[in-house]
Amino acid sequence: MKKIPPLARAYVAVVITATVVCALPLSWLSVNWQALFVLAALYAAMELLSSVFILRVRFTLGASVVLAGVVLLDPAAVAAMGLARAFIVTRNTKPLRSTFNGAVMGLSGAVSSAIYRALGGTAQLNPVNDPGAIWPALVAVLVFCVVNGLLVSGIMVTAEGMSFVEVWRTSLFKTMGTYLGFCLIGVMIAALWGALNA
Repeated sequence: MKKIPPLARAYVAVVITATVVCALPLSWLSVNWQALFVLAALYAAMELLSSVFILRVRFTLGASVVLAGVVLLDPAAVAAMGLARAFIVTRNTKPLRSTFNGAVMGLSGAVSSAIYRALGGTAQLNPVNDPGAIWPALVAVLVFCVVNGLLVSGIMVTAEGMSFVEVWRTSLFKTMGTYLGFCLIGVMIAALWGALNA
């Protein structure tokens, strides 16, 4: 097994700690616990059951579920939802990697959720009755992809010694269209959730 460099270990610890800190407000905020548990379970299932590798970057439908959470939940709940990934350990995935991957999703989702709400987005996304409501969601998707890309770049730079530019040029930039597509599915999930619960 490849040894993780000290700088990469420190980076992983910072990302996990930042995500846990983002989730701390759950202890005093009013949260839709039912939505959080359903989305966290769905996210965990998607992470366990579906994954595709494209140019050394792993994609799952879990990103779509996190994006649904960005619209439906507050930032703290989305951070906690991402941390659910820590409980999925398979033969091919080590606990630290699972926790880090979940923290990346949770932190990306928390930042996106904060931006979504700052732009006036609500949990009741209904682009049919209010076409302008889609813009905060689309900005949140873009923010999610950029933050996630930056966090993934950080681990590739610290663990594999790649340059930041090389990571974006060889892996992330080429896969951004696919990732955006996965994330837009999450916006559709949120819109359907809102329509069914209206």
